[in-house]
Amino acid sequence: MKKYFILFLFLLSSNLIFSKEFYSIHLSSERKMNEVNNDFKKFKKLDIPIFYKIHKIKNINWYRIFSGNFKTYKQAKNYGNKLLKEKKINYFLVMKIKKTKKSNKINKKKYLKN
Repeated sequence: MKKYFILFLFLLSSNLIFSKEFYSIHLSSERKMNEVNNDFKKFKKLDIPIFYKIHKIKNINWYRIFSGNFKTYKQAKNYGNKLLKEKKINYFLVMKIKKTKKSNKINKKKYLKN
C-alpha cells in the first residue's frame, strides 16, 4: 500500500510539473490544519491518497482536500463515482485546478505525509 501511495505522489507531482491544469475531486474543506491531518488519516485508511490547497476566503484560510490528478473531467468523475460506489466517500465535486506559480509551490510542498 505504501508503494502505491508513493507512486501516486510521484505521478501526481510529475504531471503537475508538465501540465498547466488538471482535474481532481474535491472531498472536503477544513478551517484548521489539525482537521486536515484527521482527514488524511481517515482517507489513508480507505487507501485514498489526498493533497490539499489553501484558499483564502474573506481573510480566512480554508484547506481544500482533493484526490486525483486527471487529464479529463470524465476521468475524475469516474474516479469519484467509483469511490462513492465503494462507499469510501459520500460527496465529491470535480474541479479543474489551474497551475500558477503560487499554486505550483503549494501543490508540490503540501502533499500530506505520515
